[in-house]
Amino acid sequence: MDMMGSMPGLAFTRAEQPNPRGPPPQPSHAQKQNVDKIATDLKLNDANRKFMHDVTSDANGPMHAIIALLGQVLAAQEREANTRLAIEKIGNRVHALEKNSRANWQLTLKQSGALKQVLRHWLAGPLNSYGRDLTLAFEDWLRHGGGPQVHLNNYKNDQVMQREVHAFITKYQSDHRGNLRKIIFRSVEERHSLSSFTRSIIAQHRTGTTEPQTVKAIEAHMALARKTAQIIIDRGLTKGADTGFWPDLSAEIKTLVATHGKDRYSPEWVAWGKDMIKEDESMFGTERVFFPGPGALTAQRGNVNASAIQAVDPNILMSNLSIEMDAMEEDGAPEDDEMGDI
Repeated sequence: MDMMGSMPGLAFTRAEQPNPRGPPPQPSHAQKQNVDKIATDLKLNDANRKFMHDVTSDANGPMHAIIALLGQVLAAQEREANTRLAIEKIGNRVHALEKNSRANWQLTLKQSGALKQVLRHWLAGPLNSYGRDLTLAFEDWLRHGGGPQVHLNNYKNDQVMQREVHAFITKYQSDHRGNLRKIIFRSVEERHSLSSFTRSIIAQHRTGTTEPQTVKAIEAHMALARKTAQIIIDRGLTKGADTGFWPDLSAEIKTLVATHGKDRYSPEWVAWGKDMIKEDESMFGTERVFFPGPGALTAQRGNVNASAIQAVDPNILMSNLSIEMDAMEEDGAPEDDEMGDI
């Protein structure tokens, strides 16, 4: 007879038959407290604390070491997740601060003073061109070694700095040329001698010692500027209207460059300069001394090393840029006229 059959009331189906080994042992109160202590010490969240309790309830025998190790792994995972989140938040804040600070970046007084110093030096020289050409040449100089000279070490790779500096150069060149025009016209109207006027221009605007050949080149250039001003005065000035001085002077210089070349110290230019100086002396004499007066710019020496400024010839820079732009046009590349003229 079947053993099950001999015990009335105790017949079970296979699924209902009791586990011969008995129910799994449940963790004691002490074990639960121990798990809670481990979870608290490791600062586990509720989900991981529950997971440790679940593992403990399924454990057979003492599992303290394994449970403690599990808790440490879970705690490490939590800390890593929280750290990543914190780093991400910090990164977002730093990015926002950097974006706002770069958008509001401005030149310091030291930087703007240095830029003015170099621009004054260039504008008081025998230039072959003004406006856009000079701005492009100045920016090219900044990119290729000039940046550190004017305390703009990151100029070459900083687009925010480049935009701010471009706006500054454009405005300052325009303002400074306006002041130069005024004192050139005053020197003509008051019949000052060319030599004293040139010495005043050099003293106010140039940095370092000016070599004799450069003095003569500047003197001839100022003679041409004064001749242009005299023609405009003879033509008649309308108060408040544009005199047309800089376009007229630039057109005359362009014609002369086409005739004599771009090197203002060539024999052809030197000979032209001598004739120009004689012509000015015959028109205005050699006696009357020019004094800057209230309308002139005050001398601002700045903080740029004189040799660094004197080592640069803006006419050469403009010439090189012109060659590069001509080559781009021949290759079919569009000319970059975004900066425009001033």
